[in-house]
Amino acid sequence: MASFIWSGMSNGGYSDGYSFGDGSYGLNVQGYVAEAGTHVILYPWCGGQNNELWTMDSEGHIVTQLNDQLVIGLDGSDPPYAVLCELSDDDPTQQWTIVNGMLQNSSTKAVMTATTERSTGWNVVVVDGLPDGETPDNQYWQFAPYFSAPSAAIPQWSIIQSALSSDRTSLVLDLQNGTASSGTQVVMVEQVPGSGTQKWMIIPDGRVLNYNGEQLVLGLGGPLGNGTNYVNVQTQGMPAIDDELWVPQPEGFYQNSGTGRYLTVSGNQPTQGSYLVTSDLGQGLSGQLFSKLPPNALGSILTAGPQPFPAFQANPDQLAAYSYINQQLVESGDFLGDLRATYTNTDFTANYSDWVTQISGFSRPGTISLDDWTQVSNQLEAELKAVSAVQTLFTNYSTYHSDAFADQLALVQSLIADAGITDDGPHIGGVVLSVISGVLYTVLEAIPVGDAAVNAFAVLGNIVQAGINIGVAAQGAGQISADPFEVEVGELWTTLSTQFNNLLTATASMETAILSDWGKLSMTFALINSTGANSLAWPPDLTPQLVTASTPGFTASIMQMLMPAKYQIYSWQQNNADEFSGVSSLVQRIESNGDGTYTHYWIASGADWSDYPIDVTMNDCFAAGADGWDFFHSANGWTFAQVYCNYQPDCSNYLNVTVFNQTYNPLNIVLSMVEGENRGNASPTVYSYMSSSLLGYYYNGLSMQVDIYDPNVSSDHAVASFVAHQNDSVLKGAHCWVDTQNQNSGYSLGTPVCNRGWYQDYSGAIQVTVFYNQSSS
Repeated sequence: MASFIWSGMSNGGYSDGYSFGDGSYGLNVQGYVAEAGTHVILYPWCGGQNNELWTMDSEGHIVTQLNDQLVIGLDGSDPPYAVLCELSDDDPTQQWTIVNGMLQNSSTKAVMTATTERSTGWNVVVVDGLPDGETPDNQYWQFAPYFSAPSAAIPQWSIIQSALSSDRTSLVLDLQNGTASSGTQVVMVEQVPGSGTQKWMIIPDGRVLNYNGEQLVLGLGGPLGNGTNYVNVQTQGMPAIDDELWVPQPEGFYQNSGTGRYLTVSGNQPTQGSYLVTSDLGQGLSGQLFSKLPPNALGSILTAGPQPFPAFQANPDQLAAYSYINQQLVESGDFLGDLRATYTNTDFTANYSDWVTQISGFSRPGTISLDDWTQVSNQLEAELKAVSAVQTLFTNYSTYHSDAFADQLALVQSLIADAGITDDGPHIGGVVLSVISGVLYTVLEAIPVGDAAVNAFAVLGNIVQAGINIGVAAQGAGQISADPFEVEVGELWTTLSTQFNNLLTATASMETAILSDWGKLSMTFALINSTGANSLAWPPDLTPQLVTASTPGFTASIMQMLMPAKYQIYSWQQNNADEFSGVSSLVQRIESNGDGTYTHYWIASGADWSDYPIDVTMNDCFAAGADGWDFFHSANGWTFAQVYCNYQPDCSNYLNVTVFNQTYNPLNIVLSMVEGENRGNASPTVYSYMSSSLLGYYYNGLSMQVDIYDPNVSSDHAVASFVAHQNDSVLKGAHCWVDTQNQNSGYSLGTPVCNRGWYQDYSGAIQVTVFYNQSSS
């Protein structure tokens, strides 16, 4: 397997008066040019690009990952530079050996040295002679395992927390007075579990979308003078304008693309109700620093450059101390070989504390100085403590995962029965990431804010979010799919459990990456011992609390898949606010229209508008506290077909087509009538995670061409389209169907739900969900 050739100049290494800052530096093929003669330079870690990865074969050739016929050799300069050469077994200047951490040329006996000549990266020359004593940082190299951390898979709803928060009070962004309308000022308030206006989604293009309201995004309000502004929410432009785009920066700043100024808490004080404004970047202003909940500190750790465990090769006495300690532990009979080879083996978790005690009790050999012995023993004790803590952390997650995801077959079967879905019923569709996200956000809302409560969600969110990113980026059978699936109901659990297992595999891969790298291990250990939003502390009693808090979210997410297969939403207008007599209030909702009339919504079978789900079923749907408006309006994960009723005998001649937008992009719909008449809005906008309906009417057959546009992609070319049809309604509800589906630019259409109407009572109903996967575009 390829490695990163790590330099001792990393993380503050020093040589000839020059020092680098933090970060990992290693050998790199300059400019990514895979040609003989290209310079090999010292360059910062770039995430695992092929031009920074190398293998050393049994003959001593250092082969670039760019081309297995190109190896490191020497040019004709004096002293020579390290360059790429075409592989030749007859050229000993292409062969290298490792001596005290140095890369020595087998022919010239000179060693690779990072020079102080600054070019694009630092040049690497090969100079004569081995140094006396310790190897200098600019001549020290170590083959290090690496982990190419993937970028964020899919944007998720999160809470934006201010750095002005304390251990007891989480201060977050919210809409003033909870008013979800364009122009509302954004303020900083205490976090309230379950608040929709405190949920935000940071879109890759820079939009910051609010959960409530119709497509509200973070934008600039009125001017404050000197080019600064209040910050409010507004209905976003289509396409989005620069004032609505923000650039999140690693330090926690949010810079507005339109003005270049930064999101700031006015007054820089932890005061409830403080306005959000923009201002120039200030020094040490906590009011300009923000973090997301759930956090992604593990994601940041995984993207850090490789930092190998100290091999002690630069100092012979330290290497002797390491070998002595290792041998003493081997003689205890617990393991064979190298101590560090046990770090990725959880069978040794219980041994590490004992080994720490043993090391502290070993007697120092007289041939090793006290300073060298102390440095090595302290390093190994630190490693063992960190390994034990990290292994325990992931063991705790594995237990949680088993209880919250892997062992839910009985619950899924129970929910299928509650929903009344049979094996010969329609197929079930969904996205597995919606289930995982549903669990996370239910936990976020279930655990109170403050002290350990913040930490509790942080640790789970950290692990799961990082695991999702790894799993979605994986290839083959181990991939977590970001695309929708469709299965028979009997295969639902098989599909889900496979994906849940892939999440566990992804977290195991993350654990291995951390345990194989001293930099990642030490950073993770520090978070395990920390408090606050990024903490990875997992107290012994936390697991059952998290499992209990997860179940409602899991339940509701499964019901979002199951319910649309059998049920749909009916509605009509009436002159009073009366519910159906003798019918459960859970299956119906009354909304005032503001003109003395009311709209009465209810849920019932697609085959019979009086076949209501039982209360047990509805309680499953609302287990996570689902908003009644979302449920009956087919929004935020609920994807029901919507029926049209108008009390007229020709009602069954209508077809209502509901388009649900399961993406973070607003979409425009254009309806063209191939046959029949349009009786509704022919060009509605469908906001993110919302739905909109198209209404067609006919006398002798109906065909509706539906074109869907993303204005951020093109206003001229549809990203998806389909044609909805309905036969004549003669003494019974007419058959309806969808064909001629097209999709592109990362968009896809879910399997349509097609429910026939009822003669003279209600229309036919079709529901189509639009999905988006950026990685497919």
